[in-house]
Formats: sequence, C-alpha cells, structure tokens
Amino acid sequence: MGPEHDEWGSLIYDKKIGVQKWATNMIPEYLWYDGTREAHVIGDKIDPSDVVDLNQPMGERIDPSARIFPFKAHTAIQPFDTELSTLVVPKFEGNFWDHYDWDKAISEGMSKLGLEYSGSYDFVETRMYISIHHEVVPAQGSLGYGDCHSQDAVTARMLSQPGCCHMQALSRAGDGGGTSCPCLQCLPSCPEKNGF
Repeated sequence: MGPEHDEWGSLIYDKKIGVQKWATNMIPEYLWYDGTREAHVIGDKIDPSDVVDLNQPMGERIDPSARIFPFKAHTAIQPFDTELSTLVVPKFEGNFWDHYDWDKAISEGMSKLGLEYSGSYDFVETRMYISIHHEVVPAQGSLGYGDCHSQDAVTARMLSQPGCCHMQALSRAGDGGGTSCPCLQCLPSCPEKNGF
C-alpha cells in the first residue's frame, strides 16, 4: 500500500510513519503554564498503563507566575521496553524502513546509543505539548472576554459541552480540588460571580 493523501494534499498514511490525522479550527488545550516543562528523557521510567507525557507544561493556579496558555497536544504511539519500562529508540533509516522489523530496528537503535534493550517491546501512547506560536488566527478571530465569560460559554461548561476555556478544570488544577475562579489570576474579581 502506497502513501495516501487527503483532499488538501496532506499525507494521511505512509507505511514509514503510519496514520496521521489532520484537522482545522481546533480548540487548543488550555493549561496553567509558568514557562517551564518537565521533560521526559531517554532512560526515564514510564507507566505503560497511562499516556506518557514527553514535555509536560508546568504551572498551577496558585503560582503567581503561571498563566493560562494554549497548547496543541500531539499524540503518537511509540515502542517501549516492556522489561525496563523505558521508551526505546528504533533506527529507522537503513534499518526499519528497509525491513519493517521493530525488534531489529530497536536493537540496532539502542545499541548505537549504548543503551540497554531487553529484547521485549510493546507500544504506548505518548503526548507532546506544542506551544501555539504559529498557525494562530488573526487578532480579530482570537478569543475575547465573552468567549469564556458570556452566559452561553458558562452554560456550555455547565452542560459539559466542549467550551473554549474549560474554566472548571482550570480552576481546580493546583488548588487541592477547590473551585475558586481562575479569573482572579489576572482580574480583581470573578466576573462569573458578579453577573458577568
């Protein structure tokens, strides 16, 4: 099976990389962010029963330096060593893409790096957060105050519909499950409690 493209010419399948999903007008993930990240490096232990965050943005509501920041979450399926509980690095060029044998590609990749490989692998979902500094809508299309604080936006959040800011989730992050308004991070009072 050869490469496949969507109607815009974007690659959606190639045997070398698998399936890719493209979308437009995506709502970003909003997280508290203090400008730092917790990076996963090769050799770090993973929990294969959960998604492995490769570069988790750090920050919480109670941190005065943190702000609500938009991210694009890129997810993938990657091989890991089932005995060592670590991600592995397959050698693709001149190896996997020639024979499509994961075990051989992982063995050579890990050997080239001088890293241990048990010979047993499986796959785990990984997530990488990408700061949104490009592909951003023009200023006239960006979120405004009412996108998060209008009655419609609040109603959408209360009904658990996909709202833009997910304020309830953001208000609980980092404050022990409290419900204080995240607006107080930037504003003198909570607009939701004061009739918008």
